[in-house]
Amino acid sequence: MRTYISKLRGFLDQLRLRLASPEALMLLSLLGVVTGLLTSLIVVSFRYLLELAQENLFPSGRIDDFETLPSLLHFALPVAGGLLLALLYQSTPHRYRQVGILHVIERMQYHQGVMPIINMLMQFVGAGLAILSGFSVGREGPGIHMGAYSGSWLGQRLRLPHNSTRTLLACGTAAAIGASFNTPLAGIIFAMEVIVQQYTVQGFVPVILAAVSGTYMSLALMDKELFFEFTLSSTSTAYDWPLVMLLGISIGILSALFNYLSIRLTKGVANYPVWLRFSLAGLLMGGLAWWVPQTMGIGYDTVDQVLNAKLGLELMAMILLAKLLATLLCLGMGIPGGVIGPLMFIGGLAGGVLVTLVYSYDISALIPTEPKLYPLLGMGAMFAASLQAPLAGLTAVMELSGTTNIILPAMLAIVSASLTNKVIFNHDSLFLSLLRARGLDHVSNPVMQRLRMIGAASVMSRSFILCQDAQPIAAAKQLAQRGVQWLLITDSEREPEQMVRLLDLQSFIETHPEVTTVVLSEIPATRLQLTPLSVRASLQEGMDQLKSNAAEALYLRHDAGGNIYGVITRAALEKAYL
Repeated sequence: MRTYISKLRGFLDQLRLRLASPEALMLLSLLGVVTGLLTSLIVVSFRYLLELAQENLFPSGRIDDFETLPSLLHFALPVAGGLLLALLYQSTPHRYRQVGILHVIERMQYHQGVMPIINMLMQFVGAGLAILSGFSVGREGPGIHMGAYSGSWLGQRLRLPHNSTRTLLACGTAAAIGASFNTPLAGIIFAMEVIVQQYTVQGFVPVILAAVSGTYMSLALMDKELFFEFTLSSTSTAYDWPLVMLLGISIGILSALFNYLSIRLTKGVANYPVWLRFSLAGLLMGGLAWWVPQTMGIGYDTVDQVLNAKLGLELMAMILLAKLLATLLCLGMGIPGGVIGPLMFIGGLAGGVLVTLVYSYDISALIPTEPKLYPLLGMGAMFAASLQAPLAGLTAVMELSGTTNIILPAMLAIVSASLTNKVIFNHDSLFLSLLRARGLDHVSNPVMQRLRMIGAASVMSRSFILCQDAQPIAAAKQLAQRGVQWLLITDSEREPEQMVRLLDLQSFIETHPEVTTVVLSEIPATRLQLTPLSVRASLQEGMDQLKSNAAEALYLRHDAGGNIYGVITRAALEKAYL
């Protein structure tokens, strides 16, 4: 029995070493499918519990229908929710309070995709409380956190190399977007554009499979194919390009204002205790909800009314202003929910207001062919401009509309909005700006990305042997006959300190036949100072380890010690990404 267990462990070790290479597509793709299914189960469970609670909470029995509640509850729900969140988060250590997409990006960039379970549980409970209490937050951000954790958990349980864990985290992100919006293509692009921040063939295949499997599982469990229910009578915009561009520029200005105020508010309340921030957020959100109850919750029922032209200009303008303030308040105060849904809400309302203004003032040159199209374009433009994710915004709009004919006007609106925000107002992605506001200097250059993609084990050399520093001449001659490249010199505790080439030992023995003892640390040779590295580490971690320890080479082993798998010189590491 022990023999079989030992063989199984050896087989699993070999699979892990294979996954260190970015070329291990088949294994990584299978793990991507598993990640997609796990993500879908968590996201669907979260969505189902929310919808079940709302169906029993609202008199109408409809999802997100806060408007039907008594006016007193419009105020009382956010206040009570803020107090509950304050109690929950104040009793939790600070390191476990970080949740949402920002947390996912931070763990991807600074912790090799390793995500703690407590943060995920805080996200599940906290976001559920926030949404049910009527805070202006979305469920997509929490879904992305839970999906990313699914991939990270799988990587950690299987003790996979960190480059593979990072890919599985991206798989979970894509599957979460697909399962939440029923938009798998948008999930794929969002994962690569916002989370991974690069496009590679090796990363695309597992992420695609994760998004497809997660979306199919979601459809099978929830049986809801359409996210919004509306039809476009025409998507011909051959003569509408001035209005489309005007919409894009207007959304770009609105998104720049949103990003600016979000960052200022986040910095302004950063030193407030969490109980004060959440209690204050509940009180202010309650006041806004008393004034405009449509600001409560995710608000997709209101978006649906805008898409179907069921709201008047004054009401839409009032809801837009109130929703903008409510979302800024919730995001700035750190309420544990997503920003994607509210951004799309704001963009949809802005598109509805613009096209209604055109009709109200009878501006004949701007009268659109299909007015229902513009709230949808506004949703994609606001999403893309604030997050600087134009491809994700474009694919989301295309999948939500159910037609490819929308691509041309969507491209024009999204590019106009993104350029206005980025070039005129000089704003980066909202997520990256908020990371910098936390004091995290985000770096994402091509060299760093390449180093993170490759596991250190994929470039290690196994041609080595451990030996003591002082060797009798007979033992030294036996070593010289070994067919290895490196000699690892160990200390009294059998830990490698330096390594020399076997060729240098052979040369010394040939030129010094009179010696009786060979001291490897003293013979003429180029000795490389060694430092340990986890066999799961990426090349980026290896480079950091060399720099921090002023070493010239690495030896790879398990985190808890044990056998040495191989060695990597600085030259071999640099060659891997050139």
